[in-house]
Amino acid sequence: MKVALLQLILISVMVSIHAEEQPLTNNEDGSESVWGHEVIRRNQSGVVARSRSWVDWEVKLPAGKLLSFQLYHLSASSGSATIRLQIWRSWTKSTYQLLYEYSARLPAQDGVFEYTVPNQPSIPSGMRIGWTLEEDYNPISYDFQQGYELYFRAIENQQFPQLNQNYTFQSLAYPALYSIAVKMDTRISGPPGATGSTGPQGPAGERGNTGFPGGPGPPGATGLSGRDGPAGAPGPRGLQGSSGQTPTDTDYCALGRDNCQHLCTNIIFGTFTCSCRPGYQLDANGFSCYDIDECATNNGGCDGDCSNSGGSFTCSCGSGLSLSDNRRTCVDVNECLTANCIGVCLNTWSSGYCLGIDNSKSSALTAESSFAAPNVVVGTSATMTVWMAALTLVLFIMMAVSFRRWRLDYCRRDIRGDTADIMQNVSDVTVEVSDDVISTVSASELQLDEKLGYTNQGYNT
Repeated sequence: MKVALLQLILISVMVSIHAEEQPLTNNEDGSESVWGHEVIRRNQSGVVARSRSWVDWEVKLPAGKLLSFQLYHLSASSGSATIRLQIWRSWTKSTYQLLYEYSARLPAQDGVFEYTVPNQPSIPSGMRIGWTLEEDYNPISYDFQQGYELYFRAIENQQFPQLNQNYTFQSLAYPALYSIAVKMDTRISGPPGATGSTGPQGPAGERGNTGFPGGPGPPGATGLSGRDGPAGAPGPRGLQGSSGQTPTDTDYCALGRDNCQHLCTNIIFGTFTCSCRPGYQLDANGFSCYDIDECATNNGGCDGDCSNSGGSFTCSCGSGLSLSDNRRTCVDVNECLTANCIGVCLNTWSSGYCLGIDNSKSSALTAESSFAAPNVVVGTSATMTVWMAALTLVLFIMMAVSFRRWRLDYCRRDIRGDTADIMQNVSDVTVEVSDDVISTVSASELQLDEKLGYTNQGYNT
């Protein structure tokens, strides 16, 4: 019992020692460090039952770049062997994921061999070293070591592990320590830091020696032009030139070769221009003329209707109006100058009325429907004017009657109020109605009669 307990304590101490694995070699700058076991010739190697994958649980790798695999090879009588050198991610002691694999062909000789991996892949921390044998031969030298945790899984039908796939290994550890290790660059460079703040300006240095004169610079830009100088003296008169040919003019207008629609004006030396009569505009082709519609602009200046015609226009006025001397403005025709009215003649804009006196009623005016004289037009606007005047008169009379009634009612209310005050403050008085009748009435009744303007010759005080 004590022996078994001692063995258990020894195994735990060995496992803890291996769990705190340190690099075998390490540069000061961390550029190259070897992780795993010492790569030396050990006592064991040889045939295994079948192809297997192995994972060394005890060696926990740091984060960094993988540079190479190192191992000690013990050759067999069968010659060279193929091995897959691997890096595994550990989920548990029995579950692993293949992260990286490098296939190497081992030569038929003993010794230490190093296999540099291409591209130097980066691996995270906590990964484990592993390998897979393609033949039934284990070429790596090893020693049995009690309590060491090395896990394996059998390869069935050449189904070798694939990258990024999870696999289950035997839960029972194989107590063996192999001469295999990896070389890594554990320098992990982070992203560039932020730029520091600018330091204070340093002191001015000493003045240097004068340099050599520089070469000539490029030519400068052309300057601005100066002012014009004064005019020079007139030169001598030149010699008289020989007489040239007198140019002849061709009058295309006289020859009828101008193509002008209206008017043609000849210009010397065989040229001409076309123009149009008043009321027309020259076309863009320089020959044709088209009519100007004066009525399209401000109605041709006409007060009434505007009628366009070829090269001109005319203004016209409605009934009861006539054109003025400027042939554009409309003026009213005074129909009363020619009307035969019995009574009063009322002239209005573009029309007129005859207003007669009705003999059956005094001072009452009646408007006739038209002038008695011929060729006199009575307009609708004049009829509306007469009716509006009559309606205004009726409204005025109704307002006067209403005001009179309001004034009488106001006076009566005022009298009743004064009567109530007099009846409270004045004592009764006695009056004689006749020689033999005496009656007593109050002074308020007397004042009421006075306010109403009543007089009675039969009353005596």
